[in-house]
Amino acid sequence: GNEVSLLSGALIDATGTRGGGEVLVGGDYLGSNPHVRNANLTYMDADAAINASAIQEGDGGKVIVWADDTAIVAGSHNIAARGGAEGGNGGFIETSGKRYLAIGGAASASDPNGRCAHSDCQQHTDQRFHHHGSTRRRDERYDQHRHRWCARR
Repeated sequence: GNEVSLLSGALIDATGTRGGGEVLVGGDYLGSNPHVRNANLTYMDADAAINASAIQEGDGGKVIVWADDTAIVAGSHNIAARGGAEGGNGGFIETSGKRYLAIGGAASASDPNGRCAHSDCQQHTDQRFHHHGSTRRRDERYDQHRHRWCARR
């Protein structure tokens, strides 16, 4: 839809014994997959969680939280795509808002030894941030109950 929300208590579990799955919330990588409809607004509550980790062995999966306009990912610290306990690489996590992005903390995409999926840990694992400039004013706030931006009171 135009707006996608993962509210408090929501859990998306794409874990697998031999490898993590794929979770696309609001779109695919950089919103560039023509076969996946993109949301304008994506909201993930601080108490929501997404897990695409490998359980036993294998690589962690892929998690994308995308919005063409605004992504509020307060629960980013509850996103995981870890490698399996007996071996495997960490997966891939992207949290992006094309115009505005707010996040709540670092996600986890490491392997059992704490290594990243790629040699460049900072860029490729915990999160990719694609923030193309905020058009929100300082006197606005995001109302999670109405799922939209409002003037501050």
